[in-house]
Amino acid sequence: MAGSASDRTIQAHFGFGAQYNISKTLAERAEWERFRGKYSENGVSDSGNVHLLSVGVSIGF
Repeated sequence: MAGSASDRTIQAHFGFGAQYNISKTLAERAEWERFRGKYSENGVSDSGNVHLLSVGVSIGF
């Protein structure tokens, strides 16, 4: 992806997440984010919304 200074903008994105503590040292979590994306392929540019979903486990010690 090639970019230039004229392509730079500031845009807000948002998301939310939750965590469930299974024990004092073990937790599971899920997060979702949405943001606006721009891309270019073979000289054709487009934009759209990007959705990111992540699920994980947290272990403390």
